[in-house]
Amino acid sequence: MIKVKKIYSNSSLQDFSLSDLADKPCYCAISLLNEKFQGNSLKNLLSWIAANFKQCQIIIADALYRHNYAMFGMSATEIANQITADYENYNRILQQHISTLSGCEFSVVRWREYFDTPAYHIARHSLDELFRHNLDFHNSLSETAERFVANMEKSGNVKVSTEEALQYSTNFLLEETAVFNGVVGRGYEVEIYPGVYLPLLTDIAAGKYPTAPENLQKRISVEVQIKLPKSKKL
Repeated sequence: MIKVKKIYSNSSLQDFSLSDLADKPCYCAISLLNEKFQGNSLKNLLSWIAANFKQCQIIIADALYRHNYAMFGMSATEIANQITADYENYNRILQQHISTLSGCEFSVVRWREYFDTPAYHIARHSLDELFRHNLDFHNSLSETAERFVANMEKSGNVKVSTEEALQYSTNFLLEETAVFNGVVGRGYEVEIYPGVYLPLLTDIAAGKYPTAPENLQKRISVEVQIKLPKSKKL
C-alpha cells in the first residue's frame, strides 16, 4: 500500500491534491542507497505512479553516487565500474517492471542526461552563491550533510577524513538540487519520493529562498509512504 504523506508546493501559487496532478508529468530519481527503491517497494511504487500519472521520467542517479563511493574509499576506476554496474542493474529491473504496466508513459534516463549541461551549470552557480552568502541556506544544507556523514561513520563505511566526507556530501546535495532544477525545466514539475524530503528542497519549493533557481520554486514534491504487507508466520 502506498499513502501520500504530504504534497509540498509554493502555497502562493496553488495548493494541490493528488488528483490535481494527474495530467502533470512527474519524475522519480532513483536513490541507490535507499531500500525503498529495491524489490517489492520499487515494484509497488512504479505501479502506483502508473495508476496516478500519465507520464513519468525515472532518473537513475548513477553518477551522482560517485561522491559517496569516493567517501567510501573507492578508486576512480572502481567508481567508474560501480556506476556502470548500478545503471545496468537498475535499468534492467526498471524495464522489467515498466513492461508490465499500462496507462503511464515511462522513460528511463541516466544522471548524465542532466548533469554537466548549460542549465545545470547556471543552476549550480546560483546554488553555490546561496550556500556561500545565505546563512540559513548554508546551515540547512550543512546539517543534512553532517547527519549523513555521521550515520555513515557509525556504520564504518567512511574511509576518508570527516572533513573530506562532509565536502563529498555537500557536493552531492548541491549537484542533486541543481539537476532537479533542470528536470523541472524540461516540464517534469512533480517529483515522487518514497521517504522524507530534504528540508532544503521543500523550503525552496515553498518560496523561502527567492533567489534560488526559478524552476526549483515551481517544483511540486509528493512525499509517499510505502507499506508492504507483513509476511504471515507459519
